[in-house]
Amino acid sequence: MTDKKKIEIQGEENENQEQHESQPENTELTDLREKYAQLEAENSELKDKQLRLSAEFDNYKKRQKKLFTQMTEQFRDELITRYLEVLDNFERALAACPIDSQDDYIEGFRMIGQQMLDFLKQENILPIDEREAPFDPNLHEAIHRMPSEEHPPGTVLEIAQKGYRRGDRLIRPAKVVVSHREDE
Repeated sequence: MTDKKKIEIQGEENENQEQHESQPENTELTDLREKYAQLEAENSELKDKQLRLSAEFDNYKKRQKKLFTQMTEQFRDELITRYLEVLDNFERALAACPIDSQDDYIEGFRMIGQQMLDFLKQENILPIDEREAPFDPNLHEAIHRMPSEEHPPGTVLEIAQKGYRRGDRLIRPAKVVVSHREDE
C-alpha cells in the first residue's frame, strides 16, 4: 500500500472513530438537556403548588380571624343582653321608689344605676327610647297599637322596654306602643 492510501484509510478510520465518539457525547448531551427540562418543569410545578398553598393558608387565616371576630361580637352581644335584663329590673325597682325621697340608700342606688348607664355609654351602647318618633321595624318591636288623633299613624307613643344598639348594630329592639287612627 502506498502512503497516500494509508493516509486516506487512517483519515477514514479517524472520522469513523470521531463519529462513534461524538454520538455518545450527543446522546449524553441530549439526555442531560431532557433531564434539565424535566427538572425545570418539576421546579415550576412545585413553585406553583407552593404559591397556591401559601394563598390558601392566607385565606384560611383571614376566615379564622373573621370567624373569631364574629363569635366574639356574638358573645359580647349575648352578655350585654343579659346585663340589660339586670339593668331593666334595677330601673324598675328605682322607679317604684318615691321620686322625692332623700333616703341615702335610694340615692346610692340611683348612683349605681347611673354607673351602669355610664358603662353602656363607654362601650358605645346607646338606648333606643325616643317617644313620638316614627316607628322603625329595624329598631322597634310593636307590642301594642293605640288609637290617637294627636299623632300620625305609626308614631311611637310609649316605650315598654328600652332597646339598645352599638353603632349600627342592634342589640335589642325597643318594645313600643304604636299609634293608629280609630278607623283603622
